[in-house]
Amino acid sequence: MIESRLHDLLVSHGVKIEAKSSEEIIKGLKKNDAFLEQLELFVKCLKAIRVDRISEEEVVNRYKNFHIPYPEYYGSFFNRLVRDYCAELEQQHAIDFDDMILKATDKIKSGTFISPWKYILIDEFQDISLARLELIKQIIAKTSGCVLNCVGDDWQAIYHFSGGKLEVTTRFSDYIGTYTLTKLEKTYRYNSSIALTVGAFIQANPEQFRKDVKAPCIDNNPHVHLLDCRDGNTYKILAEHFVKENKKFHTSLAMASKAIELIKDIKNRDPKASVAILARYNFLLTPLIRFLKNPLNSHFYDIKDYLSLQDKENIHIWTFQRAKGLEADYCILLGFSGGKFGFPSRITNSVLLDALMPQTDPYPYSEERRLFYVALTRAKKDSYIVADPLLPSVFVNEILSPKYHLDIQSSRFAHQFREIFKCPFCKNGYYELVEGRYGPYYRCTSGVICSSQPRVCEICGAPSIDKKEISVCKNPSCRHAIAICALCGRKMVLRQGPHGKFWGCTGYGLKQDPCKFTQNFERLNKILHLYSKQKIF
Repeated sequence: MIESRLHDLLVSHGVKIEAKSSEEIIKGLKKNDAFLEQLELFVKCLKAIRVDRISEEEVVNRYKNFHIPYPEYYGSFFNRLVRDYCAELEQQHAIDFDDMILKATDKIKSGTFISPWKYILIDEFQDISLARLELIKQIIAKTSGCVLNCVGDDWQAIYHFSGGKLEVTTRFSDYIGTYTLTKLEKTYRYNSSIALTVGAFIQANPEQFRKDVKAPCIDNNPHVHLLDCRDGNTYKILAEHFVKENKKFHTSLAMASKAIELIKDIKNRDPKASVAILARYNFLLTPLIRFLKNPLNSHFYDIKDYLSLQDKENIHIWTFQRAKGLEADYCILLGFSGGKFGFPSRITNSVLLDALMPQTDPYPYSEERRLFYVALTRAKKDSYIVADPLLPSVFVNEILSPKYHLDIQSSRFAHQFREIFKCPFCKNGYYELVEGRYGPYYRCTSGVICSSQPRVCEICGAPSIDKKEISVCKNPSCRHAIAICALCGRKMVLRQGPHGKFWGCTGYGLKQDPCKFTQNFERLNKILHLYSKQKIF
């Protein structure tokens, strides 16, 4: 054992070994940040195991699937931890929140408690955990003629960290059984422009329900605005001040300075309006809070010109999570940059915890996308996204696409947007979308000089340029590629033949101008993968 070997080495070097009491050890460990972090992790693992009633065998299997070393050791360790924790609760004659659910489920299942409820209504159903679902299922099973009515919005499922499982909502029949679905597709908070933007964004994830949200306030002008945090006079003043003071100017300060300018502009236009400033993390809001609390003490620029003290009463500061269920006339969203503490968040849990949590749908940043949806839909009139062009969020790169109906108030982001539509076949032309006989298509503004007519990308709506065997979206954040027929240019589809999969032209069954061209499955797949991953223009 390593402990006995260490003991022998210390003694051989004349070190006197003195055993410490349990109290002394605990007191010392409480001062160790690494230990406290590990302790917090084990508490979260304990909760996850209890909530979903994960057996020791299942813990081992999950850790094996996640390729975690020593799965049997962890299985045994957490089994002891759960047992000792439950024993301590018994000793104190106490229960925790998880016990409320688990013990209630056991009493109904055993028949100790007979449910008197025939009608069950569950609100915020998108956040239900498997433990709470089991409680509901037991009530239904033990109650004759029980009627279950669930109300929820899968687009706002943002509580995975506390056990929420989106699939219980989106795959209701798999977990509960047959049901009747009623979609509420009318919003009275925001206008049609915001509805268009957020609907297109959230439904990029195929796991989400398809909805066509309508707003009574119809407005064809864009009301989701993209701004550069490094634009504006306030940014310049702040940056110069920090250079003089020889201090590092953080992006959060640039975001805060842009928010201050926006507040001034909104208040000038709409003095009685409510304004909310939102961010993914609290620390991004700290500089802004200091400015708002001490407007007369900001020595490096005159905050009085931007915000008067009486205005503060109608200004709110929220994190994205806290904003759920709240609203304001105008919302300013901060923190849209890349990196670990950007948005979407790239902070990951320990793999020990992830293996025990409900597994999320595989779409990239699926829960962060829903958090973005929640933040964007807090605004009644306008939403302002403040982003860093030098380290842009992947979400910002994605929404630089025509289908999102964005107002781009930044020369840097506007240039990036324009590059998507620049014709690669002529010097001065740009693509414009027109309606043709067989549907929409792009044509070059150079007219007869350039005959280029790209397809419309089926994912993001940007121009898609044809190569010999494929067509590739010109939007760098999309790069969606489709197979096209090398003979007639029609789209190819995957087919199953007697000798396996192959690509076949969609013109195969046409009576007029048929095309029977086929392509090798593996070869064309490799080409699709190569071009969709690489920039080729």
